[in-house]
Amino acid sequence: MINESFKKLSSFLSGFFSVCFYISIAAAVFLLGMGFFWMSKDRFTNFRIDYYGLSFNINEMVFSKELFASYILGTAVLILTIFWLKKIFSNIKKEKIFVKENFSLMSKLSVNIMIMSVIQGTIDFFNGRVIAEKFIKEGSDYFVNFRININLLILAVIIFVFAQILKMAADMKEENDLTI
Repeated sequence: MINESFKKLSSFLSGFFSVCFYISIAAAVFLLGMGFFWMSKDRFTNFRIDYYGLSFNINEMVFSKELFASYILGTAVLILTIFWLKKIFSNIKKEKIFVKENFSLMSKLSVNIMIMSVIQGTIDFFNGRVIAEKFIKEGSDYFVNFRININLLILAVIIFVFAQILKMAADMKEENDLTI
């Protein structure tokens, strides 16, 4: 039996991630629609932006299909991550802690976070490329390089280690249940 305050916390986190899941689905649908809207024909032919000395027409902006695909993939990975966190805390709320399902969910979560670090680097790379193509004058020393978020990779490794510990605990619990 788990502590009552821990059960309340896991119940709160399960509800929180449920709300986050549905909000992220709605936001993803909205952003997907906006992305297809921006990629369609010249809708803003005369729309002009003046920002601290930078002037450009919106139809001259580079909207990278690679960047849009990276955002879609990143959003899908984020939604899966939130969904798996919701399931983990839902299991804890039901007092199903040392079960193989939680190990599987945490392993998937670890892989998702690793993928998120690469996607974030990809998005930053394409954003930098767009900025370099449109706003940096020729002959300047600006270059774009690809970076992976090391913090997310470290978090993924820690979650993977905890998943392995959880698997060992689930195996011991299963063995213990069989011997009694």
